[in-house]
Amino acid sequence: MKQLYHIAVMFLLTASPVQAGKIALIIDDIGYSYAAGMKAARLDPAITLSILPDAPEAERLGQALYDMDRELMLHLPMEAQNREGALEPVVLNSRMDRLVFQRAVLVALRKLPWVKGVNNHMGSALTRQPEPMGWLMQVLRALDGMYFVDSRTDRRTVAEQVARRHQLAVTRRDVFLDNGDFTRASVWAEVKRLEKLADRNGFALAIGHPNRVTLGVLKEAIPWLRAQGHTIVQVSQYIKAKESSPCPACLSPSLKLVKNSKQSPSSTCCDEPVLR
Repeated sequence: MKQLYHIAVMFLLTASPVQAGKIALIIDDIGYSYAAGMKAARLDPAITLSILPDAPEAERLGQALYDMDRELMLHLPMEAQNREGALEPVVLNSRMDRLVFQRAVLVALRKLPWVKGVNNHMGSALTRQPEPMGWLMQVLRALDGMYFVDSRTDRRTVAEQVARRHQLAVTRRDVFLDNGDFTRASVWAEVKRLEKLADRNGFALAIGHPNRVTLGVLKEAIPWLRAQGHTIVQVSQYIKAKESSPCPACLSPSLKLVKNSKQSPSSTCCDEPVLR
């Protein structure tokens, strides 16, 4: 047993860093500034950009980013718990009936025919409600190859569970890079948390926004993440890889020794991410 332990330790010390994990990076709120959207897109070909359907530069950017072969998502506005402040022109809300709700989703999707998936913009109130989330997933399920990312703007969200019940390709946000009051130091701290999650679980997904600070940090962080051995992939690839693994956490070499020596791997699979 001791010899096996030493062999495992040597494996961890010599294993290629390419085994570390897969990371997806989403930049939300694309569409208000053409320059910021293009700057975000030029960070890396693996970046996924989520466009607000009614933003003034949404369709122009959508076409330009599609021509750059970037993966695009629809950043779908949803009802928030706190309704203060400016809202998008159309926000999915709990007062809509099914037909109005689903028509609004289809209208938003038609504005951006290049998108491969959807994530929620705000939605801390709506994503807690199974019925409207079911209406959304019905629409997405009817479209070939569409996926959903739960931005997890509220801990009580049911969006991911409802998407799975509708057999829709789905994943969740693990880290917000620039939530609330943020600085260069705080964004870097979230990048490092993302890296640890990817190393521990084999997969990690982060959401950020096209502001100067976040984009500046990501310009440095993306090469750094790759230097740690992680692979950065578009969200569609991330979901396929994650869904094909029965226990993504068990892919991490740094976990295999601990799990195999102390407990069964299945007992720690699919842990809830740490939320802010």
